[in-house]
Amino acid sequence: MNRKIDRLYFELTTMCNLKCKHCFNFNEDVKPKHLDFETFSTFYKKIKNKTQGIVLTGGEPFLHPQIIKILDLLSQENVVITTNAALYNESYYEKIMMEYPNVFLQISFDGMTKETFETVRGLGSYEKVKRVIDYLSRQGYAQRLGLSVSILACNIGEVPDIVRYAQEQKLHSIHFPTLIIEGRCAEDMTLLPEVKDLNQTEDQLLILAAESQDINISVNTLSRLAGWVHRKGEMDCLSNATMKVTADGNIMPCPVAWKKEESLGMIEQISCFGDIVSLLNGVQCEKQHSDECRECQAEGLCSMSFCEYCHIRKTNILQGKQYRCLNLKHHFNNIMKEEV
Repeated sequence: MNRKIDRLYFELTTMCNLKCKHCFNFNEDVKPKHLDFETFSTFYKKIKNKTQGIVLTGGEPFLHPQIIKILDLLSQENVVITTNAALYNESYYEKIMMEYPNVFLQISFDGMTKETFETVRGLGSYEKVKRVIDYLSRQGYAQRLGLSVSILACNIGEVPDIVRYAQEQKLHSIHFPTLIIEGRCAEDMTLLPEVKDLNQTEDQLLILAAESQDINISVNTLSRLAGWVHRKGEMDCLSNATMKVTADGNIMPCPVAWKKEESLGMIEQISCFGDIVSLLNGVQCEKQHSDECRECQAEGLCSMSFCEYCHIRKTNILQGKQYRCLNLKHHFNNIMKEEV
């Protein structure tokens, strides 16, 4: 196995100022913790400038008490900060953008109306977040801002309006991550849209992405599916990996992993970047098949590329597998029609 590491995620903290309804990170086993700065600093010096970029995440990364020292340390990296932008006022984020020109803010934005947004993210969050986005855009930072939108049952009808808003603000990008059916989503499956509605919306986003010249529109599920098909199934989801370091220093094979039994090791054990690559190459992705899978044209796709079927994480639920199966079959069939 000869994999490479594209990016490294650092979970700076498990703490968050919001309690979003769909958060897969939320579970009772996670204790409040910040990634120790000295531990982070020692580790970072061993992997400095070895990847395409660094992602700072959480929890809410701006809750880390030494976030400024961390950004100082990462001044030579391409840094993405995933944030809810609801912690501080707009002047704080403007200062970050001014002092750290290597930073890109990926802002979670799960509704175009106040009612929908706050149904997902909590009372008082909508106007605060929108004010930050609007202000930073006016100040000339639009091309260093992106939105991250989880498609839910309550906001699926607002997706076109959110795309339009991002275009009006001249933002760099809008990303639609695959909704991970874990944490709160696993507890309440009604948060998910009907599969047929999700499929239709993702089809529409694919058309918008192809037609748009002023904003980068990406749908995680479609990107990964297309990559798997075009490489004829020769690569798995770790072939060009994004690995994660948790707040307690565990090295995870991907950003979705969080349990200690999913850990590949601790950052204190790493002496050089090659050690992490070796850990990654030691991970075996196994194709898992049911009788139904053996009859599917996309046999092997799910367990090699999608979280709900991942044997490494060991946290998948049957409803999640069934839901994602219907979603993937729809898009796979469309791609295969285009390939003919």
